[in-house]
Amino acid sequence: MNGLNRFVPILLVISSAAFPQRGNGDQVGGYPTFYERQLLVLTNACRMAPAQFRERYIGDYQVLLPQNYAPVKPLYWNLALNHSSRAHAMDMANNCGLQHNSCDGTDFATRVKSYYLNKNSQSYTFGENISTGTATAIATLKLWVLEVDPSSSPVPADLSGNDAHRQNLMRTEFRELGCGYAYGPEQWYSFWVQDFGTCGHPTFSGPLVSGSHFFITPDSITFLVNYYSALPPDNLKCTIDSVDFPMIIAMGTASRGTYALTLKTDMDVRQYFFSCSGGRYPEYGMLLTIEEGNGTSDYIPPESIGVTSVPSNDTRLPSEGF
Repeated sequence: MNGLNRFVPILLVISSAAFPQRGNGDQVGGYPTFYERQLLVLTNACRMAPAQFRERYIGDYQVLLPQNYAPVKPLYWNLALNHSSRAHAMDMANNCGLQHNSCDGTDFATRVKSYYLNKNSQSYTFGENISTGTATAIATLKLWVLEVDPSSSPVPADLSGNDAHRQNLMRTEFRELGCGYAYGPEQWYSFWVQDFGTCGHPTFSGPLVSGSHFFITPDSITFLVNYYSALPPDNLKCTIDSVDFPMIIAMGTASRGTYALTLKTDMDVRQYFFSCSGGRYPEYGMLLTIEEGNGTSDYIPPESIGVTSVPSNDTRLPSEGF
């Protein structure tokens, strides 16, 4: 595992592209994938409630302590950073294995700069986390927080100079994130990348920052959504196959935290979205419970949304189970 913790000033180059009926959370040309979306949601859960995230997902380690890492703003998805991070994940998985530079020798800064063309400020900064050998987004984020395999090495303390991944995860300057995942023949097979950026104002805004589903236990499916606003949400829910399920706060505060809903798993893929009085995630399309049943897609664009069946029973489990 390797890490990078540096900032590179870059001059502004203006670029724009229009994607009709696509907003925050909507897939654009296959970006993001399910695993990439999961990693964004977990990263935001950690940023908004680091101590609670540690207790729930990391374990009894002296990291993400309140005196060192206070809660910070969540990160919004950025398409350019998603392209940059996935391109590097695919490059590592198929060509050279784990390293920050591209396999052809192009350095990290040049690669990210070629994708992330900031339109809102005169200069900006970015950072990158990379990892290999972990099969899930949760395991990957845990490895970045701990920095090492705790069974064989001491876990570095907060702000010790040896917690570069942890610092990137919690850095206040970052406002946007693109996560990349690829599986290939190189050693350890699964490769994960986070490319962080800052630009003053992210491409997207709104109280529902990111959301996805997770399989924490074999017989349950958990839906998580990151919420960030000045006030608590009104009527925050997850709508699954046309049925509304209220969500409860799991980590953070009511106005700046991660909400959860846990259900029993189903035999078929279901479609869902998150909403509250102030917004919707994804903004236009639907997410699919990929890895539930035999489905292979994780997103339905708005132009393809059809009528769905309504389940006859409420399959909620206690939310404490995720």
